[in-house]
Amino acid sequence: MGLRAAPPMGWYLRQHYGSGYLALASTFYSGSVLATWPQLPGVGSGRVAMPVFPTLPGTADSAFHRAFGGDFLLDLRAVRPDSPLGHWLRRPQLIKAIGSGYVPLPLVGSSPATLPDYFDALLFINRTTAAEPLASR
Repeated sequence: MGLRAAPPMGWYLRQHYGSGYLALASTFYSGSVLATWPQLPGVGSGRVAMPVFPTLPGTADSAFHRAFGGDFLLDLRAVRPDSPLGHWLRRPQLIKAIGSGYVPLPLVGSSPATLPDYFDALLFINRTTAAEPLASR
């Protein structure tokens, strides 16, 4: 029996709200994120901008980068299941799923997902930049 990833939060919200909810996946190829290091001895706990290295070949993020080379929004509900893209999307794909904590190593923060099973649409950003914290009052 293999290890199986838990469904994304959007899947649970879809179960609760039904068609009144739009589950939007967002992912990217490379750039930086504002995140915290995991709690490790001797490592600070504040948020810092961290690089996210280009995704490794074989992942959905890498395929999107090669196919489109730029930002796009894809309505997964409009993709015909019998089309080549529909067949590809029905296979589990490795995509970035970076939360508030992150370690900047290849594939860390990536998670397998059968995209149309969990999401209605996908927003792909080719290169992202870390958020900048607002000044405290």
